[in-house]
Amino acid sequence: MAITISANANIVKGLFSGASSGSNSLFNSTDILGINYSDYASIKTGAYGKLLSAYYSLDDTKSESSENTSKKTYNYKDTLSTSTSKVSTEKLAAIEKNAEKAKEATDVLLEQGSKSVFKQTISTDKEGNTISSYDTDKIYNAVKDFTNQYNALLNSTKDSEVAGVNRNLTNMLSYTSQNAKTLETVGITVNAEDNTLSVDEKAFKETDMAIVKALFNGTSSYAYKVAVSESMIDYYAEHEASKANTYTNSGTYSNNYNSGNMWDSVV
Repeated sequence: MAITISANANIVKGLFSGASSGSNSLFNSTDILGINYSDYASIKTGAYGKLLSAYYSLDDTKSESSENTSKKTYNYKDTLSTSTSKVSTEKLAAIEKNAEKAKEATDVLLEQGSKSVFKQTISTDKEGNTISSYDTDKIYNAVKDFTNQYNALLNSTKDSEVAGVNRNLTNMLSYTSQNAKTLETVGITVNAEDNTLSVDEKAFKETDMAIVKALFNGTSSYAYKVAVSESMIDYYAEHEASKANTYTNSGTYSNNYNSGNMWDSVV
């Protein structure tokens, strides 16, 4: 069997240079690609794999000694991934997904120009007077989607242990609280129990759309501040995920490492 390696030499050196010493050191060799055949034999027979397994098992031992010494049950699949994050990848993935969707929904309301949901249509009445009007159905649908995605993000961040996520979640809730009275005038209610948003369609469509626009369109609007928090929640969840599982249980790179692989090809 042949092994093909096309990787940055510094990365390879960092991985394997400590495996041998002296004149037999992996990168002191003059063999092809700088790989000493005796070291290659160690790789092929799995010696390096055993060494790495032994090394990482020390982290598990240290972790267990610092916690409760009661017996624990380990899932076999848990041993097939490495993680330095205390938050599960499933939890982080849910936060990321909901933050992205919430930001997309908010961006629809923040859109300027010809694509804005707040773009007014111009018509002429029977007397020849020019009338400007909003498409209330389009605006309502966009605001309804905003509240749905806002609520989904809120629910996914419950009991979050990521400081950056919690900080920006607090900011988002604060912006909503500050604008609660104005939101209520356009038919949007903040639930006192869980801080979720709900929209009364009839009350919303009967309100002054200029007030709705002031809330949801422009860099000084409520929606803009919410969008900033949503982006930051997404960032901190993704950052935390970068410390989480490197490999999936099938031995492939996880979504956190889907690019920049150390090996371009391995046979």
